[in-house]
Amino acid sequence: MVHRRGAEAGAQGPLWQALDEVLDPELDQSIVRLGFVEAVALEGSRVEVILRLPTFWCAPNFVFMMAEDIRRALLRVEGIQEVRIRILDHFASEAIEAAIRNGRSFAEAFPNEVMGSLDELRLLFQRKGYLGRQFALLKALRAAGFSPSEICAMRLADLFESEGEWWVRRADGVSVPVEPGEAVSRYLKRRRELGLDSRPEAPLMLDVDGNQIPPESFEDYLRRSRTTLLNVSTNASLCQALLVSRKGGAP
Repeated sequence: MVHRRGAEAGAQGPLWQALDEVLDPELDQSIVRLGFVEAVALEGSRVEVILRLPTFWCAPNFVFMMAEDIRRALLRVEGIQEVRIRILDHFASEAIEAAIRNGRSFAEAFPNEVMGSLDELRLLFQRKGYLGRQFALLKALRAAGFSPSEICAMRLADLFESEGEWWVRRADGVSVPVEPGEAVSRYLKRRRELGLDSRPEAPLMLDVDGNQIPPESFEDYLRRSRTTLLNVSTNASLCQALLVSRKGGAP
């Protein structure tokens, strides 16, 4: 049974939900929302995912990471025992598909490529994505009326979720909604992934090395984070435009 992107009914729902958690490592966005997933075919306990990337020359290490993450994500879905990945119109598709299918590493699949460890590259992009997610949360807190000094004084315990919405507790005890709530959940998730202090009493705002951001450095830090987010957004828009063009204008 084949379902094109966006078809999430019935048995396909958990599969698309799992794929939605897989991110483009550089853009820090879902491969489903970026439009990279062409189709999902389910046959018994086996699932096949068909990908189409923005260009024929997308870096093979990036593609390999996405393919590897897809396999891991889908194998966590109940009832799935085998994952096959097809990559359309990519110069290294056969090598990547075979490596993922046979459990080989990137270094084994591309022994002549000098690109460094994928773990190191993944960490680099996670740290970069952290800054973008943090900026989104900072922007939401500023929109909620908090000053730089108030934000820098916040602790993780000041954030809480209630009935599907995120709130932040002011110094006077009044709770204020934080919108969009996704800005909070994405920031907290990446913070945990990087192993940064997640105790309730920990400062809400830490730099990527785990240091508290002092109020006097807040505006400069905000400017640098904004630059990171702008670069990511620009690259994402370019990738989506290239993908639409590659599909002949079809969304």
